[in-house]
Amino acid sequence: MRRVLIAVAIATVSLATLPGHAAPQAYSRPFPLKVRPGRLLSFGARASSNWAGYNLGYVSDGRKLFGQVSGTWTVPTTSLHASENEYSVNWVGIGGGCIDKNCFAVDPTLIQAGTGQYINSSGQRSYFAWWEIIPGPILEIANFPVHGGDNVYVDIRLKVAFSDIWKINIVNFTTGQGFTTTVPYGSTRLTAEWIEERPSVGGLPAPLPSLTNPRFNNAVVNKAATNLQPGSAINMVNGSQRLATPSNPDPDHNGFNVCTYTTACAAPAGG
Repeated sequence: MRRVLIAVAIATVSLATLPGHAAPQAYSRPFPLKVRPGRLLSFGARASSNWAGYNLGYVSDGRKLFGQVSGTWTVPTTSLHASENEYSVNWVGIGGGCIDKNCFAVDPTLIQAGTGQYINSSGQRSYFAWWEIIPGPILEIANFPVHGGDNVYVDIRLKVAFSDIWKINIVNFTTGQGFTTTVPYGSTRLTAEWIEERPSVGGLPAPLPSLTNPRFNNAVVNKAATNLQPGSAINMVNGSQRLATPSNPDPDHNGFNVCTYTTACAAPAGG
């Protein structure tokens, strides 16, 4: 998904011991138009037309480079907000985000992985897992079941320090399935993020469904617990309308809630 966030106390997972190492395939969901991630658009005041979540950046957060990011979330359940086909994705990534406080400058690269939710105008739901490296296409992971309410973990890291070789791990803790792939990618490594997004359909941001809170948690960057701060949050907007609002961080500052179609979102009570 293009440009423009997530985290939980990370458990060590050996994907070699998990079933279902499914191969990726070109995105082929039966949508009316091909879905591609949308770029982060900067309006100042940490607002985006397609992202809601948290973005850590080189300038605003004082981190030099990001070589690892991970987190967990609960796959949100979709409900129709209007009588139309509606789409959303949740993901963890490196690159593609704001590199200054007010989002006036955006990183041009992005490697990301996550889950997606589609609901058609008749109320039929569809869920899937995917990964993408910009400007390549989104790749759906075949034979990797995803359902609303599943607990999913994603880890993206440099396989070899100071290289351009990346390892992507996705684990569905609810089903026990795992997926791993290694890809070459020339990332600037300037930002890290945990995001709920409305992807683009036909080059335009898609309609966003109403969603249950995904509760991003256990965010880790550069193999250390994340210290999320409210100033790193990004709201999703459509003109003057608020589409999705991230909460303040949880008590241990490594997770947050995301609420759709409201300007208020309570922070998680626990760590």
